[in-house]
Amino acid sequence: MSHNINWPVVNEALLKGKSDKDFQDLFAKIDVDECGHLRLKDIEEWIKTNPALEPFAKSRVLIEVAFNHAKGSVKTKRLLDNATIELAEFKNLCISLASNLACAQGFDVLDHDDDLKISKEEFNAGWLNVQKLNPSLQNPDETFVALDRNNSGSISFWEFLDWAWTNKIDIQHS
Repeated sequence: MSHNINWPVVNEALLKGKSDKDFQDLFAKIDVDECGHLRLKDIEEWIKTNPALEPFAKSRVLIEVAFNHAKGSVKTKRLLDNATIELAEFKNLCISLASNLACAQGFDVLDHDDDLKISKEEFNAGWLNVQKLNPSLQNPDETFVALDRNNSGSISFWEFLDWAWTNKIDIQHS
């Protein structure tokens, strides 16, 4: 993943700070069959055809996680199975997409050898970056143990993502 994400462009495409009407209009544009709900493949097609969202193009997992997070995030009158999101959930999808991309970017900064896990050495080397994310953190050893939830000796992307979501870490603006 690129460390040089053009956040203003990505945020504009994801309607950060925009009105409910803007979300309605974008939802309608993505909902090409006008069925009132979006499937994962609709979201993937939207991302694939939107140059501003190119950072997601190579990471289906970031899209899937955001889609699954958005499903059921708002009470809806869902008549279909749980394989779709409705307009009420769409804003949460956009928020989740931005957060997941930021987490991936933050993870990549710490994962120096690109093996998709953060070793204790990589974590310690990037400790100042971690402290910027959460200034209340004081001890790198304790923090590493807390993030390494499966005690594997390294931090996976999923552990990092869960930590960021659970602690409401705003990586994009750190």
